[in-house]
Amino acid sequence: MGQRYQASPGGRHGAATPSGLPSREPRAAHGILDLAARRVALIPPVITVDDSEWPLVRVRFGDSISDPGWDEYLATLSRFPDRREKYVTITDARRAATPNASQRRRVSELIEREKERTVRWNVANAVIFTSPLLRGVITAIEWASPSPVPMKSFATPEEGRAWLAQRYEAVTGRPL
Repeated sequence: MGQRYQASPGGRHGAATPSGLPSREPRAAHGILDLAARRVALIPPVITVDDSEWPLVRVRFGDSISDPGWDEYLATLSRFPDRREKYVTITDARRAATPNASQRRRVSELIEREKERTVRWNVANAVIFTSPLLRGVITAIEWASPSPVPMKSFATPEEGRAWLAQRYEAVTGRPL
């Protein structure tokens, strides 16, 4: 079951419950919207995080990334391990802007800080790039310095989802 997000001025979502885990109740946050029946987080200006197909999390980047949008994206991703359920992510970066130096630093810090939880719950990550050159760069980076969670780049979302389904079933014994 996907988590719902909705917006209101100055609010927050994912607040802790008495058990210390994030609530699955809707919470308001800057840039988070509940779009009809789909549970989608829209992070300004154009980062979309959709967990309505849980345990598949879909991320889509647009052609620009603001610092507040990047921070909200990282905060959203960091909450998924709180569910204590295995999951996979597919990131459509075909239109993605390049993160600036500060954004790259913050994602590196998040990866290091959340490494143990992420490795335990995040089964694999697929990244979609149109450019064969960018797919090659990701492959080279993975060879030189593997990420803590298996990651692979693909030309299409269908290829990425098929790989994720194989990885998920191999780890959990359940179909994606």
